[in-house]
Amino acid sequence: MSFRIGAREILLSVLIAIPYLFAITIYFLVPLVLLALTLTFYWKKNLMLGNVLGTAFISSLSFVWLSFVNNTAVLPSVYWLLYILCGALYVEYKLPIRKLDKRVVQFSWLLSLAILVLLSVKSLLLLMPLTLIEPSTRFLFPGKKLPSMRDIAKLGRRGLKRDIIFVALLILTTILSKFLGL
Repeated sequence: MSFRIGAREILLSVLIAIPYLFAITIYFLVPLVLLALTLTFYWKKNLMLGNVLGTAFISSLSFVWLSFVNNTAVLPSVYWLLYILCGALYVEYKLPIRKLDKRVVQFSWLLSLAILVLLSVKSLLLLMPLTLIEPSTRFLFPGKKLPSMRDIAKLGRRGLKRDIIFVALLILTTILSKFLGL
């Protein structure tokens, strides 16, 4: 769909992008790379990776927000991005039409955990098990694929509830971390 864009859409995109040119920081690199990869995978007709990276791109927009609020709390945005990326892989694995091995989901979460541990060394509160127990259980033990595509709505509703809990715990641990000076 992204390659069916007309001149009007391109003009609107350029106009919308103008204010961002004055606020470009290093944080813009993450969404820009994810957007480029998303469009590349869609162009190459790899819908699965396009979907995964497109979903990660949307969550990476929190990095752009960091630029506008002059916030140095990058760690929660990294948590959110890695959680969403692994969640998108998990959903793609669960789809019966995809030939994605569950070890990809498991490896992506283990790699994410390693990155989070390295980044969280100075903020041990963010490593609080509450924020990592549920996603670790879900991503390390993803279970069987869905029996049919009709079950995707149920998976989505359960995922939404889990996402809300994860965000609430992430906000809580971030606030506690700032309050306690960790």
